[in-house]
Amino acid sequence: MPNWCEGNIRFRGKMEDIVKLLKENLLFCKISLNKETRETYTEEKQCNVDLEDDYVIHITTPFEDDKETTNKSYCYINNTRRNFISLYETNFDSVVIYELPNKKNDYIVVFDKFASAWSIMPEPYIEMSKKYHVDIRIIGWEQGLGFWQDIVIVNGKLIRNIADDYGGYDGWMWESALPYVGG
Repeated sequence: MPNWCEGNIRFRGKMEDIVKLLKENLLFCKISLNKETRETYTEEKQCNVDLEDDYVIHITTPFEDDKETTNKSYCYINNTRRNFISLYETNFDSVVIYELPNKKNDYIVVFDKFASAWSIMPEPYIEMSKKYHVDIRIIGWEQGLGFWQDIVIVNGKLIRNIADDYGGYDGWMWESALPYVGG
């Protein structure tokens, strides 16, 4: 069982590029339990990602069998090492888009319930940034191992990958901006 580095992930770029990235890389994970054998299994399908208007993206489950699954599931970010956007805690089906006033047709989409097993590996996001022409920023905290990580990718290039170790629990509880996140 991994420790989880938790925080947020942001995408910046043209709206059509961000929507395409999300459509092609978010997989909805449905976890089911076989009541007789007590075994769980995971089924993945691409999320339904629709742009409602200029400022709202809807992300909904492709599973039609039960709406309750939406409240107990998450989206896996394809080709990453166990990176997810949680639907369990937020129970969202839409994401607000922020328009950048000084850059024509540039937008930012923020997901505030991002989680990565152990730490955040930038390589898959570098490839996404290149392919979709979208800048990516990820910030995460990991309480169990006591570190904070900040990744910035612009135009397919890794600009920043900082991991700050707080030197144990005492340092973490005093120095960390969010000491109860991750773990």
